[in-house]
Amino acid sequence: GASRMVPTPRTAWPAERVGPAPCAYDTPLPVLAPGLVIPGAVEGDGQALHTDVPQDRWCIDYGDLREFGKLVLQALRQGTFGLADSGDPFDPDDVAIGPGMSVVSEQFVKPVTRRAGGMSWALMMHPEGLPCDLFITHCWREGVFELVSKVLHSWPRGARGAYCCVLSNPQCLDIGSLIGEPRRSPFALALQASTFLLVIPNNACSPYSRIWCVYEAFLAYSWDKAIYTASAPICRPWAHPLGVFSAFAACASLALLALSFVPPEATLGAYKAVMMLMVACYATVLAPSSDCAIALYYLSSGCAGVGVAFNIFFCAAGGRALECPLLKLIPASVWILYIVVGNASLAACASDWARDRQLYLESIQLRKEFTGSVHDAKSSQPADRERIMADIAASGSLEQVNQAVDVLLRAGMSTPSLRLATARGGDVRGAARWSLGHVLAVLLVFVVLPLASCALDNSCGGGGGGGAGG
Repeated sequence: GASRMVPTPRTAWPAERVGPAPCAYDTPLPVLAPGLVIPGAVEGDGQALHTDVPQDRWCIDYGDLREFGKLVLQALRQGTFGLADSGDPFDPDDVAIGPGMSVVSEQFVKPVTRRAGGMSWALMMHPEGLPCDLFITHCWREGVFELVSKVLHSWPRGARGAYCCVLSNPQCLDIGSLIGEPRRSPFALALQASTFLLVIPNNACSPYSRIWCVYEAFLAYSWDKAIYTASAPICRPWAHPLGVFSAFAACASLALLALSFVPPEATLGAYKAVMMLMVACYATVLAPSSDCAIALYYLSSGCAGVGVAFNIFFCAAGGRALECPLLKLIPASVWILYIVVGNASLAACASDWARDRQLYLESIQLRKEFTGSVHDAKSSQPADRERIMADIAASGSLEQVNQAVDVLLRAGMSTPSLRLATARGGDVRGAARWSLGHVLAVLLVFVVLPLASCALDNSCGGGGGGGAGG
């Protein structure tokens, strides 16, 4: 097993760690699981460390957060967390949400960091600190696994260091002295240095029902920062797209089996009806996301399967099917291409539907217990609330902060451009949403169809039409 690391003097900490240095505690604390090993952790003088390292460098990286989630899960399974002592009841078998962050701080973060020397989790992992690229807004009432999964899933590309107060602030030291002046607090300094601000929706309440989260939104507005909503990973994101393609394949197979018993000439009337119905069904790519929409995607895909079966059948029939005007206009082989691309856009819409449901859930979470005005935000420390509201009131930006939060709730993100558009009367609902299904539909209309038309054009004496029709 790993041996206990000897406390290292501050002056001996390297600027960059070459590799993870294992750190296990010889005498496990009563509330910690025996044998808990924290890869990469170091020991030292926490008070001196937080004095020397700039506050905007008290950051963790992606790997730290992922490892932290694994360690908490390990401790939870080994019975580390005491339900009776938590004051915040949770289901010990729930690995989707998990214990609240206040419980995790008291029963896990504090004991571990106290044994390491009293520094924050971030400086226990990176004693030299990390530059802050990402600022994480959370309200301490979310579950630990809820926070970890959403942040990891939404981690911005290119971001290295992230400030998350439960892991960045030294929970064993006097935090009150650090936040006495909000503008000079670690929160403010890290947010000012950051490029991205990520707010974490949760099942308990809106972050904007808490005063420090409101203050972070105020600072983001004041410094023209963009605020993004963290999103949970979608469970089995491939399920509905696969189901749509399965409906397509099943209906195509059954239709081909049925058509094999009928001569091509006898199916021309049915072919026209199927193709008209299929084109009409394709309009479901424009259907708003709802419970009915997913059923329409399956039905439309099944209809497309029947349509592709007819065209495969006519391709095999050759010249005997050319009496149909639709096939004279567009050969069966080209119809097959159109239908396959169209069905891909239906499958993509099914994927969009799952993502839209997740975004809708998170928009509800952002509104939970939020009155619509940041003035109603609460704090466990009344003095903090008084100082923060005084700072916001002195700036004259209370309504602008309300607007910034409102833009986030309606659009899923709040950027300077979206806030300006809203101030000028623009409707920014769903601005954070994009649709892969619509992208593929546009590709079909503006790329596939024109290219096919060019290939079939024989107005200059080319023979493309005859070859495609055969």
